[in-house]
This record gives sequence, C-alpha cells and structure tokens, in this order.
Amino acid sequence: MAASALVLLSLLALAPHRHAFTVLGSPTSPPHDLVSSPSSPSCRVEHNCYLGLQCQNWALADQLRAGLRYFDIRARLRDGELRVYHADGDTGFGLADVLLAMFAFLDENPSEALVMRLKQEGPPIRVPGAANDTAAAAASFEDVFNRYRLVDKVTSPGAARHLHMYDPRRDGPIPTLGQLRSKILLLQNFPSAGHADARYGIAWEGPQMVLEDAWVVPDLYHLADKWVAIRNGLSAAAQAPLSDPRLYIAHISASVGVLPIDAAAGPANRSITGMNDMTAQWLLDYRGHKDLVPRVGVVIFDFPGHRAIEAVLAWNKIQPTLPTRRLGPAPVARRLAA
Repeated sequence: MAASALVLLSLLALAPHRHAFTVLGSPTSPPHDLVSSPSSPSCRVEHNCYLGLQCQNWALADQLRAGLRYFDIRARLRDGELRVYHADGDTGFGLADVLLAMFAFLDENPSEALVMRLKQEGPPIRVPGAANDTAAAAASFEDVFNRYRLVDKVTSPGAARHLHMYDPRRDGPIPTLGQLRSKILLLQNFPSAGHADARYGIAWEGPQMVLEDAWVVPDLYHLADKWVAIRNGLSAAAQAPLSDPRLYIAHISASVGVLPIDAAAGPANRSITGMNDMTAQWLLDYRGHKDLVPRVGVVIFDFPGHRAIEAVLAWNKIQPTLPTRRLGPAPVARRLAA
C-alpha cells in the first residue's frame, strides 16, 4: 500500500501553490503511521502581530491550497470570545474565523482531514471600558469553545459536521483515516473542567504523542543545538516501527532568543544555514533510505517555502518496507557556523 498522505495545515501564507488534495490510503489506515505532513504555527500577521512574533505571511486559504493540513492555533479569551494570539500579539482573527474557513474547506473537499492543536495561550484579556455582561466575563476558555461547538448559530452547524470528538474507547490511540475524512482532529492544549485528561481531543504532550519543541534558542550560534533536536525528532519518527501508535511532531521553529525568521532562514549575511533549509536537505537526503520507514510525522515550519513543503510531501510517495537496521545520527547536511 502506498504511504497514507495526511498532509496537515496551519495559519500561514505563501504565494498560492496548489497541491492536489492528498489524504489518501485505506480508510482503516491510522493517519499517523505513514504520514509526513508539512505544517506551521498560527501567527498570521496581516493585521496587528508584532514583527518579533511574526512566523507566517500566508493567508489561510493559500495554506490550504498549498497542501498544509495542520493548524497550531493559540487563543486567548478576550471579552467573551476566543481570539487568536501569539503570546501577547493579536493576529486580528478569532477562533470562529479559523473554524469557518476549515469547515468551508471540508465542505468542498470531503475526502480531506485536518488536525488542529488548540492551545490556551494565556489568561483572559479584559479591555478597559469594554461592555461585558456578567456571563461573558465569567466564561472559561472551555465554555466559549463549547459555545462555538454547540450553540453559536454561525459555527455550530459546521462543528456538528466536522469536529471529531475523540473517544479513545472508540478510536483507539489514534483515529483511522476513515474516521477522520471531512473531520478536524483536535490536539487539546487547554484544561477541561473536572477532567484531568483531554476531553475533546488527543492530549497535547500526552502518551500518544512524541514531541520535539526546542523553541528557546539563546542566539544564532545555538541554532546548531536546535538542529540536533530537529534531526533527532525526524530520525525517531523514521526509525520507529510502523506499528508504533504515537503521533510524531517536530517543530522546526524557534521564537525565544532568535527571531522566528532568522531561525527559519538564517541571518541575512548567510553565515548560518536556516532550519528550513537544513530540514529540507535532510528530508531529501534520506528519502527512500532502506533503513527508514516512510514517515517523519508532523513537521511544523515558520515561513515554509515550496522546497520545504515538497521535501516533506515526497516522503508520502515512498512504498513502505521494513528497515533492516537502526540508523545512526544523520550527518549535518549543510554547514552551521561555529
């Protein structure tokens, strides 16, 4: 069977680059088993996001056309609504905007599947002088999420059609592609009242997930350490047996110490190779390696270009074979400055 191609998305923006819709494979295939998925974080900045927090410059519709299928959405409560934030930076969008765009895409492309991490990015924000009724002021993050899901006349119809409410008793560790077609699988990164574990989706950093997220990079010269973390994350996904029931996620991005654009592309003087090029080169070098399974998991970029996206997607075209031995650490494909 050809590798299942669940190609994930996020809130970014590039020049529109259309990909054929790519959720393939048997309906009973676990989407994580063979999947290699380009994706990106949630800070879209055509509106108010501070430049130092900027990590994308594409519109959401362009991301979907580019083949991205994973959303990393960070939201904060503000005046009774969930607004999309990156740290303290307001992107100018609400969670309702994101959901409606995703619902419209799935209505038009019912064979597709999306995955969305939903994170509570910080405490509620109260705008001085804003008119707030008592109920809105007292609502929790979970309360407002459920209002969008169950009550709101604009968002609840699409939520009923497209939000997959994860149930481990029904779904197993990870739902199958058949269960997720025309659906959004939630990776829950916000608290549920009265529940120690996730209630609406797979728990972020839970037992079903293997996560690389070394997002603190003190300066450009520590990008070498970031690259080692990325390489180890990609290698772990590609060396694990196909029966491994976990979702592998690797963040190519960094946002503390270095600017996201510098981590992604390297400094303007080209003295250090950016993480996007390093990752793309590793993916190209090791695609089809006899000692690897055709899976690198969800690969999350800031400012991804066509080369990085295509390098990830190419892994989904490989016929799976069993690796013959464990692969040692991959060499650094392109030089990092000391």
